[in-house]
Amino acid sequence: MSYILEKSRQNERAALDLIAVERYASSVHCSFFSVLQLLLYILLVDLGVEDKTKSLEEVKYHKEVLGTSKHAMARTLVKKKITRTDFRLEFNDLFNDLSEFRANSDYYNIGINEELARLAARKTERVKHILLQESLI
Repeated sequence: MSYILEKSRQNERAALDLIAVERYASSVHCSFFSVLQLLLYILLVDLGVEDKTKSLEEVKYHKEVLGTSKHAMARTLVKKKITRTDFRLEFNDLFNDLSEFRANSDYYNIGINEELARLAARKTERVKHILLQESLI
């Protein structure tokens, strides 16, 4: 069993549970990290990396090579694995939206409402659908 994949599932479920108790900003946070953890899972499987020490070394290597954050690196590397152009473009837009939503919910003094939290949850589900259709998860 993959711990990172299980964390992704837990964050997806937590996002929905948090909406139910009107914790919308936290829900958006969980939706984003559910997707990010799916991407990390895909990369870890692809690299054949099983233990934490090696995975951190791989992430550091790719960060130096790509000169980017873990979030952007994961998006870039997984996006390259998506074969259908329409899925690749949609995936990129979805990830960008979720990343913006998460930044707004975590860093800025703005309100996050139920509509945005539900939109983030739907976008998370759509990313998962694309990755399943591409046989990446």
